[in-house]
Amino acid sequence: MRITNCTAQIKPYARHQLMITKLQTFKRIHQARDAALRLKILKSVMKRQKWFIGRVRIPKFDYVLEGKKLITNSEFMYGKQFWPDNAKTLKDVIHDDLVQWSYIDRLHGDILNQKILPMEYGFIDFNLENFVIRNRDLIGKGEKNWEFAFVDLEAFGECSLEERTDKWIKQYVENT
Repeated sequence: MRITNCTAQIKPYARHQLMITKLQTFKRIHQARDAALRLKILKSVMKRQKWFIGRVRIPKFDYVLEGKKLITNSEFMYGKQFWPDNAKTLKDVIHDDLVQWSYIDRLHGDILNQKILPMEYGFIDFNLENFVIRNRDLIGKGEKNWEFAFVDLEAFGECSLEERTDKWIKQYVENT
């Protein structure tokens, strides 16, 4: 990913673009491969959806797998983390757009009896620090406006609606 692909924040004196690099070093190679596969699926889906799930913005990202090391470069989402007061007002949006959303993967599922079983993917970590409310600075020309983003790419994985709903209640609803 190039820094010029990141969302631009426009200030009166300059255009800013920022990228975050994350290095994950796994204990086992299969863990690294599994994490890379989840990112591959997420990136493919998000590109088709223009980096949005309903009204929730997902940061653009790229990744490289080098043995047990997974390096992720993602755009920085300018803004502030959720806190209980503003999280209450966005509770229905998060539930309707993020908790209810899933992707059914028919290409990379577990193989059983020579058939690929579909797997349901979604986001499973709804802690408030994973959400960002955009600051009010202008964004770059041609970029779609967004109000809030979900930034924990690692939280994307195989999970059912029931699992997502349980996590959402425990991590989001009970903390707002």
